[in-house]
Amino acid sequence: MTKNEACIETIRCFHSQLENIEFHNRRMLHTQEALFDAHDFRDLRELIQIPDLLPTHVYKCRVTYRRHIESIEWEIYARRQIASLQLVHDETIDYSFKYRQRHDLDRIYSQRKECDDVLIVRNGYLTDTYVCNIALLNDNNWLTPAEPLLKGTQREYLLRKGIISPAYIRAEDLNNFTQIRLFNAMMPWTEAITLPVSRVFG
Repeated sequence: MTKNEACIETIRCFHSQLENIEFHNRRMLHTQEALFDAHDFRDLRELIQIPDLLPTHVYKCRVTYRRHIESIEWEIYARRQIASLQLVHDETIDYSFKYRQRHDLDRIYSQRKECDDVLIVRNGYLTDTYVCNIALLNDNNWLTPAEPLLKGTQREYLLRKGIISPAYIRAEDLNNFTQIRLFNAMMPWTEAITLPVSRVFG
């Protein structure tokens, strides 16, 4: 990716409330400073005008930006159905910023074979799926990869709350866990997809 490539924030909105906005603000500020040398940050709460939304639906608010906000789009959120994961090894993938274009991730996603999604392994360690951070259950402890591809806003929230803990998890250690949970900004912890690790295929 080039430094001129646009980035996005995907914000969950329910009952006309923008969720985890503090964490989206923090990531956007870091991205604008790091990629676009921008230092005149404005709070997303000041920039996003919430339209008249159906109260029974979850909405995705998609903010596209470089130095400044370029677009704000709204759509009803449609949850993806994921029941199986294919391990895919890639040593060069870098998605430390939430770029709008996801060509490298699309290439990895195309290797999912008969599975619904991929679980990406980098340098021998588990990272993320195509669109989700992950956590794995060992006894009563939920562990999340210490070095994910992208530090998601829901992941940061869960770490702060002590619900998950960071750990370096090798692909061959999967059998030490019983469940894998997929979550992101649109799928909070209580609504996350949870699968037995037997649904991860090598």
